[in-house]
Amino acid sequence: MLAEFLNLIFPDLCVVCKRGLLTSEKYLCTNCRIRLPNAASEMYLEFPNPLELRFIGHLKIKRAFAFLKFHKSGSAQKILHGLKYQGMSEIGVLLGMWFGLELKESGNANYDLILPVPLHYTRRRKRGYNQSEYICEGISRSIDVKWIGCELSREVATKTQTGFERSQRWKNVEDVFRLRNTIEIKDKRVLLVDDVVTTGATLISCGSVLEKSGVRSLSLACLAMAQ
Repeated sequence: MLAEFLNLIFPDLCVVCKRGLLTSEKYLCTNCRIRLPNAASEMYLEFPNPLELRFIGHLKIKRAFAFLKFHKSGSAQKILHGLKYQGMSEIGVLLGMWFGLELKESGNANYDLILPVPLHYTRRRKRGYNQSEYICEGISRSIDVKWIGCELSREVATKTQTGFERSQRWKNVEDVFRLRNTIEIKDKRVLLVDDVVTTGATLISCGSVLEKSGVRSLSLACLAMAQ
């Protein structure tokens, strides 16, 4: 009763349209959920898909997938803003679960280990969490594959990639990642997870470290792909 009363005074709002949510809804209203810019039609019907083409010649990957299409001022951007800057960490789990179900249903859930792209400790301390870890948690629940968040580290506190040109993005993340322990990932089929991919520079820098450390195969999963 108390929860229902508080919800009348301080209703939960949809992260996209800002309308009040029903008690059965979480973070997204049903209308915005249906209208999410899903990237499935581009991800699973062809190989290499449009995301995988970004990594050819830069990183040896088995597959790469994105759940949403990212457009400026679009719903994916609003969701990511809530996830990264408004403390809505659990929306990462929710969308990660939906993403994981999509991977499973398309036959692309055969991994031994899931790893998140790490944040530098100063940014993590300021934000309070690494948003990619919550996405990993959601994917893990849906495909029943272990995830760990402590194997990779980001040794350099780089500037945010937002607003950078392509060449600046590459330079900004060059040689910034380190692998703390090769035992966990050696000979494993690894799925590396990030929140959004634009040029792919961050994933290439991070993935290269894993590639050199003896993974059996490397695949990529991003919550959103910038168009």
